[in-house]
Amino acid sequence: MMAKSFLAFFMVILILTIFGLITFAPSSAQDVAPGLPLSGEMIMATTEIPPSMEISVEEIGDSIWKLFPSTENKKEILISVKADNSWQLITTDENPLTKGQMTEWTGSGYTSKHLISSLKVESVALPNRERIPARTGIATASKFQDQKISLIQEVSLNDEPLEPGHIYRIELTVTLSAE
Repeated sequence: MMAKSFLAFFMVILILTIFGLITFAPSSAQDVAPGLPLSGEMIMATTEIPPSMEISVEEIGDSIWKLFPSTENKKEILISVKADNSWQLITTDENPLTKGQMTEWTGSGYTSKHLISSLKVESVALPNRERIPARTGIATASKFQDQKISLIQEVSLNDEPLEPGHIYRIELTVTLSAE
């Protein structure tokens, strides 16, 4: 019986030692006389905290944008930004079918018919492969800051009218990032 309990005790100590619960390593403390400096090394680790940013986008006014030839057609969208550091707002058209131009939408897909001029966001023409910011700003503290952004579409007399039920459409990608 004594041999079994010793074996069990030995196995418990062995398991605790393997998992680091009991250690037999000598102490690494330094002995220093009172009043004398203690020398050593401290390593500081820093972690970069990514900036906190939030964005919301909403349409202002009627959702149908009526376009007229030979005039600067303008529509505003409201983008609310909350950021704890300087920021930039980049708008792009990532769709290879539209390439920055409002394109005929049938309700189920795009056709090859599009407006001659590219859509502009503020003064930046789409598709904006260069990723030019439409707007930049400073930290907004802990509250949202509204940004009215203008969409500008020139329409030519050479742009073709659409069949009933079809519309000109484009998909904007709005990206908020640290400046």
